[in-house]
Amino acid sequence: MSNIELDIINTKNLILGNYNEYYNKIYSRSNEDLERLFQNINVKDKDIYTVLASSDQYFYSKYLGARSVDCFDKNKLSLHYFYLRKWIIEYLGKFSIDFSKIFNLKNFINELLKLVKCSNLLEEKSFKYWRGVIATLPDKSLKKLFYFNQVFDDSSIKDIEFLKRKLKNVDLNFSLENIFEQNKKEKKYDVVILSNILESPSCDATLFTKCKNYLDNILKDDGVVVCSYVICRSRLKIEEEVFQEKFDLIEFEADSQNWRPVGYSYKKRK
Repeated sequence: MSNIELDIINTKNLILGNYNEYYNKIYSRSNEDLERLFQNINVKDKDIYTVLASSDQYFYSKYLGARSVDCFDKNKLSLHYFYLRKWIIEYLGKFSIDFSKIFNLKNFINELLKLVKCSNLLEEKSFKYWRGVIATLPDKSLKKLFYFNQVFDDSSIKDIEFLKRKLKNVDLNFSLENIFEQNKKEKKYDVVILSNILESPSCDATLFTKCKNYLDNILKDDGVVVCSYVICRSRLKIEEEVFQEKFDLIEFEADSQNWRPVGYSYKKRK
């Protein structure tokens, strides 16, 4: 059985409610205020390592002039979704799936795939994945693969043609990994974007410590870890205690409407 066939089988199981550590539902868009979040960090001419998730962080980083953007996720389906988003940008000139298309996703994806010309092996694998998914899943089930959440304003992405050029023949550097496990990586980064991943370990100091050590290892001096508030409205004390050994905390400016910051960063000390 090929990896793509396994991905399709696990996708079917996921829709039936049989969850797997490496196969989870996909957020169609980020539930973070990325417009404001990226106002607090500088990615231009920087080497970025970001969670892939909905791909929004990746696209923002490319659009805003990052020198390189590598990505990671423990959800295998985020990789396939990246290419679906890329094709929507490349062939339809849109940033994401229009809400009106949600009610007929199967036809939307099928028509999109007719336009696609793959430029590398990874893209070809995702093409085969989506072909297999729409061939085996009914349209009503296909919707269950996604979280169609409320999204914030995308006014930072003003020039879709510019983004399209940035993504042309992109060779995605993707790592399947859990940020709370012992990982090895040689490359050093200026910025690591975690979204709200640090909200997930609850009060487990051991997991925070593994994550902190890994981030310290892959960041350049003065490198920053960027985190978002999504579920929680404040950091756990245990998280701060663990990270303060190697990092300085920087809280982003509070939103006058939501009375709390969109996120915060940890800056690595030399």
